[in-house]
Amino acid sequence: MPAIHPAAAIGFTQQSDAYARGRPDYPLAILPWMQEVLGLQAGKAVLDLGAGTGKFTRLLQQTAAQITALEPIPAMRENSPRSRE
Repeated sequence: MPAIHPAAAIGFTQQSDAYARGRPDYPLAILPWMQEVLGLQAGKAVLDLGAGTGKFTRLLQQTAAQITALEPIPAMRENSPRSRE
């Protein structure tokens, strides 16, 4: 995997909690589109690449698809609610 730009890695590492709090959630209105147009449903696989703190991953979970979430920055993963379960 290519290296993460130092500015991004440092910024997200130092302020990942602020990023998680400040970034808005994705609108639920896109859920039907993801299911109908993209076909996300049980039995389908989806990759959330650069999953960050998991905001989009949580929306994807509502499609019942099998999700693989990848996030290269440890501090971002640690601020994901899933990492605290």
